[in-house]
Amino acid sequence: MALPFLKTKSQDNRPPKRYDGVIEAVRYDPTGHIALARVHERRGMVFSDHILLTREELIRRLKAGQVFVTGRRVPRMGNAFEVFDVVRLAGAPGQEVVVSGATEPATDGRDHDHLNVPLF
Repeated sequence: MALPFLKTKSQDNRPPKRYDGVIEAVRYDPTGHIALARVHERRGMVFSDHILLTREELIRRLKAGQVFVTGRRVPRMGNAFEVFDVVRLAGAPGQEVVVSGATEPATDGRDHDHLNVPLF
């Protein structure tokens, strides 16, 4: 039995154990929205080589309940990934932005996506 006072904040913000894909890099369009995301998709117990998803496809999958995380492949370790943050939708329905972790959408009227991953 875990005692509540022994929980640390870092344990509460851990990425999920099961996720459907790892976003490794993105390309943004001039408006700040994701044009393409380079994703390693879970296929059973293994992950695929990277595939490219458009913003619309990524949003459709997030709305369908799939879980994506940001991260990178561990060199020479096959299906091992270093996972950073959970990817989620934020904002009003129909005007969602794709963000990762504790990142909040901009409050100054700009609506652009923000994932903490490298560009490609």
